[in-house]
Amino acid sequence: MQLAGILIPILLVLIIFVALSFYISHLLTKTISDPLENLYHTMNSEQLKSSIEAEVPIHNEP
Repeated sequence: MQLAGILIPILLVLIIFVALSFYISHLLTKTISDPLENLYHTMNSEQLKSSIEAEVPIHNEP
């Protein structure tokens, strides 16, 4: 009975800490990955624009 009185609060605290850990890791992942994904898409669109706007030399072969 004494063991159950100690284990139940410890398990509740453990469950709370695990839930908080998952929540904080989710927030950190979003704050790191979202800006990186935006940067990636911006760089790809800029690279695409520069490749479209670049003059393509036309070779006149005889």
